[in-house]
Amino acid sequence: MINGFPDCKPSFPVRFILNSERERRVILHILFLGLLLIPITASANPFLGSPDEKKPVMTSPGPGYGFLIDWQLTLRERMADLFIAGESGDSSTVMWLLYGLSFLYGLLHAAGPGHRKTVVFSIFLSRRAQWYEPLGVGVLLSILHGGCAVLLILIFRNTAGPLLSRQLDSAAILLEGWTFVFLALFSLFLLLNTIYHHRKGHDDAKGGKVSLLSVIISGFFPCPGAIMILIFSLTLNMLSQGIIAVLIMSVGMAFPVSLAGYLAYWGKKGLFLGLKENSRALNSVSLVAELGGYTILLLFSLLMSYPFLLSYLR
Repeated sequence: MINGFPDCKPSFPVRFILNSERERRVILHILFLGLLLIPITASANPFLGSPDEKKPVMTSPGPGYGFLIDWQLTLRERMADLFIAGESGDSSTVMWLLYGLSFLYGLLHAAGPGHRKTVVFSIFLSRRAQWYEPLGVGVLLSILHGGCAVLLILIFRNTAGPLLSRQLDSAAILLEGWTFVFLALFSLFLLLNTIYHHRKGHDDAKGGKVSLLSVIISGFFPCPGAIMILIFSLTLNMLSQGIIAVLIMSVGMAFPVSLAGYLAYWGKKGLFLGLKENSRALNSVSLVAELGGYTILLLFSLLMSYPFLLSYLR
């Protein structure tokens, strides 16, 4: 057994076209820095641009889940009441109730559309993994998701109320939009690279680490739900409590995201165990799973980024 899968040497492993490890690292660092710099240099930059500039459009939210949205709204109202109660008298009981609802809110919030569940599922469908990797990726993505919201609110905490909300919304849209553009380009590269090295019959499997890096990079945009909590706590001069609530909320978000990874991991593992006696079929299914995972990631990224890119072409 290797990484939870049968010990079978596939005929299609991924290898990057670049020849040396140093070259691969240089390219990855350039891509990563470019992703972080794009929102700063974009023409509709919310930090440097003028009010008359064309504003970016949100990425496609995907299908909604009405009952989850209703539950989230109810929880958000209860959390607002607890923030107000905590402002009038700092009761530890009130704060514990607030943090408990924050965890539950994060759980429901990530169970709805978005939050990289499709990205995580497609990547773990396409790569071999240790049993703990879906959990680790889910936790890391959720912490990055909430942490970016905290970082933005700390940067703009002295901005006036309505202007603060507009700036944070524009920054979140830019970061998320360019992240999906990056994922689309990166998944296309991984897809073509896998096909190329399968045709060449190369024997290397380092592409999985890079595909996992693309998922982690996708977490570098602020969570809208976390931004709302932080703005409300800031208006009540309870920013420190708001930050704690967002961090606990991030822990709750990690569960649905990790579950998406484990669904792909367990499904692929079960399929491989069923084919362990037929190495040829196993190799074929493995190739289909890898190409299918990258294709899902590519199509999903294009779908999500289409409204955002269209706003720049109009």
